[in-house]
Amino acid sequence: MDTIDLSKATHKEARRACNSIFVYSFGKYKKVHAFVEFVTRINNRDKIILRIQYQKIWRIAFSLHGLTWPKDEEPYADEAIELLRTTISQRWVEMELETIDKDGHFVGYLLEPNTHVIIPVLEAGLAKLTNVWPANYAFKAVEYAREKKLKIWEN
Repeated sequence: MDTIDLSKATHKEARRACNSIFVYSFGKYKKVHAFVEFVTRINNRDKIILRIQYQKIWRIAFSLHGLTWPKDEEPYADEAIELLRTTISQRWVEMELETIDKDGHFVGYLLEPNTHVIIPVLEAGLAKLTNVWPANYAFKAVEYAREKKLKIWEN
């Protein structure tokens, strides 16, 4: 089966491939199963490389929606990316697409059975929510870290 590598795609290339990978129905994209190849940080951007098999094998760059977390030289930056890496690398997840950013990254949510993959990072105090999230459990994870004054919530 052919592999189409969109991990370094432009916005235009990613947008063009989007309808070949994802099904849009009733105002949103349907979830798809994806395999997390690896998690990395390039040019101050957290990047998750996913492999999706739908008619072809698609390799895409993915970013998590609605989060801020330490970058580059900020305290806990390495710890945050490492925790995400150990949580999801080489695992199957469900991906819910929200949009494609200007850099050609697919942006959305990654889910494991009954939870969002970012919950351990939120509970460790290594990330903050920036948007309205689809589930209340993410807010509970942030409140837990804030009450315990963990990492980014120390001050």
